[in-house]
Parts: sequence; C-alpha cells; structure tokens
Amino acid sequence: MIYSSNIFRAKSNIFANILFSLLRYFTTLLVLFVTFICSFSQDKNEHDGLAKAIQHRVLRDTTLVLQLCEFAYSFNDRNDSIIKYANQALQLSQDLNFDKGIGRAYWLLGMANYYIGHIDSSEYFLEAALPYSEDSKDIRELGRIYNTMANVARFKGNSALALDLYFKSLLMKEKNGDLFGKALTLNNIGNIYSDMKEHEKALSYLNNSLVVRRQIGKENSGIMLFADLANGYLNLNKLDSSKYFINRGLQNSNLNEDYWPITNIYEVGVRYFKKVGKSDSAFFFITEGLKNAELAKSEDKVTLFQLQLADYYLQKGQFKQAINEVDKVLTYAKKMRRLEYEANAIRIKSSALSGLGFFEEAFKLSLLYKILDDSLKKQSFSESLLAKELGYQLDRQKINSEKRELESSKKLQQTRWVTFSFLLTTIGIGVLAYFYYQNSNLRKVNQEKLVSKQREIENKRDEIALRNQDLVQQKDQILILNHSLEATVELRTKELHQSVRTLTQQNQNLEQFSFIVSHNLRSPLARIKGILNLLKLKNHTPLELESMHQLLFDSSTQLDAVIRDLTDILNIRKGVDYHSERIIVYDVLRTLFNSFEDELKKVNAIIDINISPQLEIVGVKAYVNSIFYNLISNALKYKAKNRPLSIALSSEVRNGFCYFKVKDNGLGIDLANGNDQKIFGLYKRFHPSVEGKGFGLYLVKTQLETMNGTIQVKSQLNIGTEFTFSIPV
Repeated sequence: MIYSSNIFRAKSNIFANILFSLLRYFTTLLVLFVTFICSFSQDKNEHDGLAKAIQHRVLRDTTLVLQLCEFAYSFNDRNDSIIKYANQALQLSQDLNFDKGIGRAYWLLGMANYYIGHIDSSEYFLEAALPYSEDSKDIRELGRIYNTMANVARFKGNSALALDLYFKSLLMKEKNGDLFGKALTLNNIGNIYSDMKEHEKALSYLNNSLVVRRQIGKENSGIMLFADLANGYLNLNKLDSSKYFINRGLQNSNLNEDYWPITNIYEVGVRYFKKVGKSDSAFFFITEGLKNAELAKSEDKVTLFQLQLADYYLQKGQFKQAINEVDKVLTYAKKMRRLEYEANAIRIKSSALSGLGFFEEAFKLSLLYKILDDSLKKQSFSESLLAKELGYQLDRQKINSEKRELESSKKLQQTRWVTFSFLLTTIGIGVLAYFYYQNSNLRKVNQEKLVSKQREIENKRDEIALRNQDLVQQKDQILILNHSLEATVELRTKELHQSVRTLTQQNQNLEQFSFIVSHNLRSPLARIKGILNLLKLKNHTPLELESMHQLLFDSSTQLDAVIRDLTDILNIRKGVDYHSERIIVYDVLRTLFNSFEDELKKVNAIIDINISPQLEIVGVKAYVNSIFYNLISNALKYKAKNRPLSIALSSEVRNGFCYFKVKDNGLGIDLANGNDQKIFGLYKRFHPSVEGKGFGLYLVKTQLETMNGTIQVKSQLNIGTEFTFSIPV
C-alpha cells in the first residue's frame, strides 16, 4: 500500500463562524453537554438530543461537524461510542460536502478500529481519510493520520514504513504547535527503535517525550509512556529504573479510566518479574492485565495475556490449564492473523502435551511450531526444500555405498591375487627342490622343467600386473566419481539457492503489485462513490450536475487507464504476446528515430548511435521496440532547458548477452536513499513538474525480465542519466 506524500505546507484553516448567534452557540454546547452526561449513564436514549439536533436545519453546519469529531475523540477507551459519533460526523460532513470533517471522521473510525484490533478496517478508513485532509490542508489531522498509519504498519511488522510515517507525523505536529501530539509521536518513534533492538536510541526518544509532557503539565497522564520507558530500561538490564517506571504507571492507573494503556504497564511488569525470578508476582500481573484487556475490549491484548498465562501454567507444570489457555489464544490469533501468537501458542501446547505424556502429538506440534516460526507463507516451499535435501542425502548415501563396495571388491581381489601368487611360488620352489633331491641325474630335464615353470610364473606375474593396473584404473574411476558427485551436489545447491532467490523476488514483486493495485484502483473508485452519493441529493443546479458528470467521467477514465496499465503488465508477465525471434537492432532504432524526427528537430537534439547495423539479438520485437521507445521518449520529456539535448546509444556483446547503453544530458535523478531501485517501481515519479504516470520504466523492467534481461541506472541531478540493459544474443 502506497500512502500519499503530497503534504501541503500551508497553515491549517480554522473554521470559526463568528456570525452565529449566541442562542445557536449555547444551544449547540448544551446539546453536546447533555449528550456527554447521558453517555456515562448509559441510558438507552443517551444520544436522542444530539440526533434531533443534527436533523434540525439550524444545526447542520461545519461547526457542529468539528464539535462532533472532538466529542467522539473525548471518549478515550469507549471505542463503540467513538465509532458511533464518528459515523454521524461522517454522514453530516458528506451531506455538507465538508472535506475537513470527512477526513477527521474517517481518522476517528480508523483509530477506533485499530484499538479494537480490526486492522484491515483501520487501514481502509485511514487511507480514505488522507486525501480529504490533504485537500483541506488540515495539518493537525494529517499529523494524527500519519501517526495512526504508522501504528498499523508497526502492528503488521513493517518497522521501516512505520518509522517514516512517524517522522511525517512529527513534522505535521511541530508545524501545528501540537506539543501533546508531538509527545505521543516521540513515544511511538522510541517504540519503533525498541522493536529494531536499538535500545539506547529508543530511550532517547522516550525521554524526550517525557520532557515534552512535563512542559505541558501532562507528565502523569502518560501511562503508556511509563510502560515503554520501563520496557526500554528492562531491555538494557537496568532493573531499578524499569521498576521505578512500572510503579509510576501503576500509581497513575488509579486516576485513569482508559483500560487499554494500563494493560501495557501490566505487560512490562510480567517481563520484569519473570526476569527477576518472581513467578507469583508475574502471575498477579498477568491476571490483572487480562482483566484490563477484557475491559478495554482489545482482542490483541487479551490474546497476549492469555498466552503469558498459558506459559506460566506450563512453567508450573499445570499442563491442562496451559492447554485450555492456549486453545483460547489460537482462536484469537487465527482471527487476528497474528502468526507470532499462533506459533508461541503451538510451542506451549507442544510442551504441555509432552508433559502429559502425549509425545506423538507434542512432536507434531513442535514440527508445526518450527514451520510457523519460519513463516506460514513459506511452508510449502520449506517442505519442498526438505524433500530435495532428503533426496540429495539419499543420493550421497547411495554413491558412498557404491564407493565402499568398489573399495571392498578391490581389496578382495588384491588379497586373492597375493594368495594365488604366494601359493604358485611355493609350488614352484617345492617342485624344484623335489627334483633336485630326488634325482641329480635328471638335472637337465629338471632344469628344462624349471625354465618352463619360470616362464609360466612370469606369465602369471604379467597377468597379475595387468590385474593391478585394472585396480589402479578402478581407483581413478572412484576418484572421478567423487569429484563428479561433489560437483553435482554443488550445482544442485546453487540451483536450489537460485530457486530460493527467484521465489523470494517473485513473492516481493507479487506483494508490491497487489499493494499498488489496491491503492490505484481504490482512489478512482472512492471518487466515483463520492460523486454518486452527491448525485443522490436533490435540488442540484444544471451547472452542478454537469460538473458532477464531468468528474464522474474523469474518474472512470482514470480507472480505465489504471486497468489498461495493469492488464498490459499481466499480459507481459504471463507471456501472452511472447514470441521470441532474431531482431536487427539497427532497424528498430531507425524506425523509432524516424517517428521522433519532428520532436528531435524542435529541440536541436544531437544523436550519437554507436551500434553495428549487423547486430542481432534474440527477443520479442514488440518489447525491444517498447524499451527503446520509452527510454528515448523519457530523454525528450526530461531534457534540460539550459542546453541542447544529447542522446548517445552504444552496445557491447559479452557472455552471451548484448549490453546496451542509452545516455542523455537531461534533468537527471537523485539516486540516494535507494532511488536506483524505486525508479523502476510502478507509478514512481521523480519530477512532478513534468507530466507523466511513472509507468514507462516499470514496463521496461518487466519486459526485460520477461526476456531474461536486466537493467541498471546511473544518474546525477542536472547532469544526465545513463540506462544500461542486457538482452540475450
């Protein structure tokens, strides 16, 4: 999801209608006061007076909308009341076409849904609030929206995005002079650094938040801040400081009727007493935290304390109680999609089942825990990886077994031939001795026989030598097989790592694509919905109707353009138009520059093409044409005003690829902070002053990847840009 960054720097407009009569002013205050009193008595007719006032024509104005929003905000932990009055403010704002009120009402709904754990709903309302507050230049509300958006990002584990949004919120609050809001955001930034294990930096921001609270006299209202400071000092093992802030939080909790912040004190208290080895005190904090979480109606906190309670029972050997708590945790964790809760719950349940003697079930759960701890999204891939690894192990074992058999056979053959040679030699010597001692007169005959036997022995020795040579060759073959096996294993390992990187990249691309599709389709649809709601109202003038029809047409045209862009991308990724052929690059460039001839003459462009007319590559001709078209048209579009445009094209063939360079002397791009990768993102733009959609370079990268190519960029502001991309030859 892409949050808008177009933040107007103008001061917040103050809607103060000094022309209202005193009667109307006091009537409004009286209605709000009576409604507020009724809300705490929980009478079933608690807000009838306000509802009638809203229906009354006299009170249907923007001042009442802002008062309703502030009234809803004052309910603190009563999120149901916040949602109720925020919806009333939203309806009235839409009836009045009051952007500022719509933005504030949507933020209230987003904030309330965040605190009750409805993260998807919270994200939707915050996204809806942002453009209204930007259009109305409501700086105070922008600070609140960015802060809550950051809370959502932190909840979802995206610390980098959360930190960026918190700093945006801090900037808005400093501009608006909102010191209390600044203290809250400093607190949140400290929490992010704590999540990132930068505990010293986290404590710096948390203590700055405490200083700001002291300046405005609200030090004792920061229960959550005390909890965060206690947690920060605990991370640094400064137990005395941690205990000090826990006690301060507990003291101030008696003065606060908001249950949700109090749960944070009990949460860090559990950690503290576990660390100092006081399990009974930890159990007390767990049970008190669970009570407050239930009163706050926070499913996330309830689940957290149930998980800690299950762990406590596990440590105490109360395995059945641990399993009962874990089953509750699993229900909430799956509902909230909190993978870490689910994984820890399965870990505890596995240990508890093992303690009860159910070893088979415990073992299964322990395996499931390991898989979940890595990531449920990669479960199927992990199983495939394990299967391949097992296959490689079996192959290795098989080859090792064959190797051992060959070595055993070699040794056996050597033993047999040595024995045979020994026996043969013994027989020969015996025969010679026998004939020598038996009959000296027959020496000549015996000598001839001895010569014959010696020849026979020599032949046998030659045969043995040949056998030994065969054994040496077999040994060499075994060494070759060993080297082949190692090379095969290394090759398969590299292939496996490449598969992991490819799947990871595809997963990231899919997440980014779904993120962009969600944002860019919602925006025109939201405008269409808003216009249709306006059309439902009666008594429109013809001019108003014509304006609404035009807006509806523009929004539908934008939606159609987005869908066409996304369809083009999907077609490329699916390979719908993929037909590989041999392409003469020079012909493609000649056709393109002919089409750009008039535009190039107008700007007196200097073109330098250093590409062989015979150069051929393998790819999709339409893609190659589109790639050069987008890069050349970008050079024209982003040319510098103070010098003639210069475009240089060159090529180099190496390692089976042709590397092309397209270089211009245009406006250039600041590639700091990772912009060298962001530049190829969908709808990413770096020169708002020049008309465009930020679609061309994303299309170029997608087409190149489809043809197994790559692209890189070098650029400097006010100097120029150089794109280097590769296509197989």
